[in-house]
Amino acid sequence: MQERGSRIHEEDVSATSPACQEKTRIPRSYEDQRRAGSPPPKTEKGPEAPHCMMETLTRKKDFARIFEEGKRIGSGPLRLFFYRRETGPVRVCFVGRSKKAVRRNRIRRRLREAFRVYYYPVWKDRPFDFVFVGDEGIALVEFPLLVRWMGELLGRVEQDG
Repeated sequence: MQERGSRIHEEDVSATSPACQEKTRIPRSYEDQRRAGSPPPKTEKGPEAPHCMMETLTRKKDFARIFEEGKRIGSGPLRLFFYRRETGPVRVCFVGRSKKAVRRNRIRRRLREAFRVYYYPVWKDRPFDFVFVGDEGIALVEFPLLVRWMGELLGRVEQDG
């Protein structure tokens, strides 16, 4: 490229870009950012992944039916509202009662994990709707005690159900 004065002449400019710049590009945010040769991302979490996806209660009319027509039992700071349906798999909801969101979420996580690991394999094909309500004490109690309370409640459901 030659400059004559302060102007660049068009006939002197190459129409092709250098080879080193042809393959240079910035990846988009949604594209895979892994290094070459790294293993693919894992899609399952542990050996229990196939049954991790519990059906949850989300519809207002389902909650209304549970609280109006269902039964209520309690054990320690844990309460269970349940309703027996005609068909379908178990559907579950976990509620934490506390003034602080961090504690409410901890209660819900602990209840969900106790049910998922110990009781979901047994109840997954039964037509029940469950709403577990845990008070603030659930956040501080030892996990085996929480599992025992949940087992007592579910044992009473089998007797009533």
